[in-house]
Amino acid sequence: MSERENLLLNNLKKSIKETVRCSKTNIEPLMVPQDIEKLLLPLDLSKAIDTAAAQKEIKYLQEVVESLLTNDATSKYVTISQQVLLKIFAESSEKFRAKHFRELMKVYFQELLEQSDLERAQLELHIKVLLPLVKLHVLKETSEQDDELVDNILNFFKNPRISQEDIYVTVKNKFGDSDFRLISYELIPLDQRNGHLGDYFQLKVQVERNNEVQLLEMFVKFLNAKIDFFKQLLARGPSKKEEFFYLEYIPKLRELGLNELLSFAPECYFSRVDDVLVLEDMTAKGYIGLTPDCKLDLLTLKLTVSELAKLHASSFIFEQALLKKEKSFYDLYSKYLQEVFFVIDSKESKKAFQRIVKVIVYLCQVFSNISNKEEVAQKAQSLLKQAFALLPKSDEFINVLCHGDVYVANMLFNFNDKQECQDVKLIDFQILRYKPPTHDLLFFLYQNAFKETLDEHMDELLALYYEALKENLGKFHLDISKVYPKENFEGSIRPMRILAVFMSIYYSHLTTIDPKVRERVFHENQMELLRDEFYLINLGLKVEHYRKVMKGLIDSFTELCNSNDIKGTN
Repeated sequence: MSERENLLLNNLKKSIKETVRCSKTNIEPLMVPQDIEKLLLPLDLSKAIDTAAAQKEIKYLQEVVESLLTNDATSKYVTISQQVLLKIFAESSEKFRAKHFRELMKVYFQELLEQSDLERAQLELHIKVLLPLVKLHVLKETSEQDDELVDNILNFFKNPRISQEDIYVTVKNKFGDSDFRLISYELIPLDQRNGHLGDYFQLKVQVERNNEVQLLEMFVKFLNAKIDFFKQLLARGPSKKEEFFYLEYIPKLRELGLNELLSFAPECYFSRVDDVLVLEDMTAKGYIGLTPDCKLDLLTLKLTVSELAKLHASSFIFEQALLKKEKSFYDLYSKYLQEVFFVIDSKESKKAFQRIVKVIVYLCQVFSNISNKEEVAQKAQSLLKQAFALLPKSDEFINVLCHGDVYVANMLFNFNDKQECQDVKLIDFQILRYKPPTHDLLFFLYQNAFKETLDEHMDELLALYYEALKENLGKFHLDISKVYPKENFEGSIRPMRILAVFMSIYYSHLTTIDPKVRERVFHENQMELLRDEFYLINLGLKVEHYRKVMKGLIDSFTELCNSNDIKGTN
């Protein structure tokens, strides 16, 4: 870094700290020209954007800022954010900001968070909505046309969901340095149906590095819950869990030298809580996702069990490193480990969970021809109650950091020419839990395998997992008999099976339906869904695959009842 660059960086850091400490709020909210086309006219670049769409985007941003300014809890800090951004963009070049913008934002966040009760996500929102407004304001006030700033603004209008400053951070994290020149970037919607909690895109970034032009391809997930239940889920903080996992937990594992255990997940290059996640694009390496109704063969089950063993081994090793410093994983990170999915805290959630009781009774009637519905309902209610009691961390069995949501839609698979699975990656770490390893293991098996496969190979798969865990721990000089005794592992299987069966019924009565059929019903047959609460299930029951999966889970439920594992049943 040149002396001049270093001086500017230090001056801006000092100025940011002073701005926060003075807490000046006597500035007007940013106003930008309504006629964006005229603003960009000097470079004749207005044709590069849809002016009407640009005006609509600016109006939306101004409305967001106005709503923040009318909120007593945030208005003061919005104006501070505005001052900080104006100073950075007025005094620095695009090249300087490409290297140092995120560093300056870290200084700002750290300084302000120490003096307020704001959360990091709130400040990130301020910056996101203010950035394009500040850029337009600076462009308007600058006497000489700044070509690079104009290009930056045009890129925003082409890709409004991610800023050029985000792209700089993403590429820097991928390369490990800032020795590149950004040429272009583009967000491309993926053909696959968007998930419950997000919209998926491919990010293509073209850069010049070492005098060569390179095309980088990454996977992007924007959080955007559309259904009330999932909006409530998003509000409970799954995005914070995933950001913790990728940006805090994984780097700490790398510091411990655990790189060879981290192949279970793609790399993460950028994250903003409740907004966006940028990951390694595994599709470029031949990985694909499977639809949620798929069940896995024995080879794929074994490969995934081995990857789960890596995830859990890394947690065991990290915990042992903390214990040497007289710290515990849960005490340090409990705020990221609270339950966010199975939480009865609203009318919608209560209805969803009580519906499972009805589903179990209904399917027992279909497959078992039962006459005593009340008795089955009582048993199903006991299953629900015990499952919820088992959700917190265990006081009886050893806990690790668990994925918490290991079903087929949260995995990527690599197949060879013979359609044999060669490798598996885990994705979507939004439901992290601190639980016995058998929580992940048993839910994964019950959710993603046919019952006949489990009846024949369950003992083999459990033994494979424990042996893989032993091998991974041994590579880092940990004795599994001391860290995770076999009797602790085996003792946790019975209670975690209860939770696994409940979760699998909860998921599978919907996820096992052909996704195209489910999508069509939700879009075209809303009245049928309202008239008949089992309409979708009855559609599924017409298909042999669905009948086989659900009969297997109901049989597993019946076995729990017959073995008296579910309390209050005979």
